[in-house]
Amino acid sequence: MALSGFDKKVLNDVIDSVINDIDSVVEFARIPEFKGMLKDKDATDFSLGLVIAEIHTAFLAGFKQRYHKGVTKDERDELFRILGMRIGEIHEAIFKCG
Repeated sequence: MALSGFDKKVLNDVIDSVINDIDSVVEFARIPEFKGMLKDKDATDFSLGLVIAEIHTAFLAGFKQRYHKGVTKDERDELFRILGMRIGEIHEAIFKCG
């Protein structure tokens, strides 16, 4: 079973919320302690990974709290599809951080 309309809205709201606060994620990704460990000179890829992890974790935690179960394969696939559709918007928000 794919995500319900309600869950799609929740996921998109989570994505919007993370994008609106993306400065803090990018700032964290660019702390000097990470520079020596990463090959990502401007921390763009690291920031993207952190953002995706934040969205994924927030959505799945809320889903489990609402339904007392994890997502099915179909629901997970739809989660990734929606994230994939919005990845350009997430990338753009990261780049706007400078």
